[in-house]
Amino acid sequence: MTDQLYHLPFTPGAHLLELGGGDKPMIRPNMDSRRLPTVDIVHSLADLPYPFPDSLCDGILLKFAAEHISWKKVQAMCDELYRITAPGGIVVLITPNTLAQCKLIAAEGEITQDLESMLFGGQGYPEDTHACAWSPKLAQERLFKAGFCRILCQGVDLSGRPLPEERMTDMVIEAHKSKAEVRIG
Repeated sequence: MTDQLYHLPFTPGAHLLELGGGDKPMIRPNMDSRRLPTVDIVHSLADLPYPFPDSLCDGILLKFAAEHISWKKVQAMCDELYRITAPGGIVVLITPNTLAQCKLIAAEGEITQDLESMLFGGQGYPEDTHACAWSPKLAQERLFKAGFCRILCQGVDLSGRPLPEERMTDMVIEAHKSKAEVRIG
């Protein structure tokens, strides 16, 4: 990925799923813990396994959802994403880059209410607290461990446009599953 406008890499006609889309899903079906008119499947991201068969999805989107999973369950969530992704499929996570956020806070020299909200979540509903950290390196480690073969990271703002280097506090992570799974043993 380069510093250009980010476009979701999903192909037309692909079997797609959004996890944690809440009241503003980009993709349907949408699974979320909240019972809303825009939620097709009510199920918490923290409750594993997900109610889907193996290799179901060609593409999965988590837009500002993965940071709400307890740090104790993040690897299991990554494993679950791998399980439900079809060979050749792509998982896209749009999530805060906690390392970049910490650098921004350190550069400010003080934690303001806006920076605190950025770091811990601030949309005002009970599930909107950040429970784990993400950075490009940590994302690669977790997703490679789950089995994904290629992980790409890019900083973006909420509209998908790249941010200036000094403000890169959100990121897009693409995790690609190999077209052919190789099992050893």
